[in-house]
Amino acid sequence: MNPLLDSEAALTKLLDFVKTLKSTKKQTKRERQEAYVKESLTRALDEVEQAKREGRKLKTLDDFIVELEKEEAV
Repeated sequence: MNPLLDSEAALTKLLDFVKTLKSTKKQTKRERQEAYVKESLTRALDEVEQAKREGRKLKTLDDFIVELEKEEAV
């Protein structure tokens, strides 16, 4: 085999790989938003599941609002 052809083929594969990386970095705004929402919901679900395992209750919306009002009063 000709080493130049082998290196050219390897270079072509490398360039294709770099193009793939660049294309995955160019996420649309919607894709970034979807990824953020997915991550946030996954984190929230993990917290709920952990609270169930530990037998503790999560803060209710009413409790959260009361806490915010107390912080604003300070």
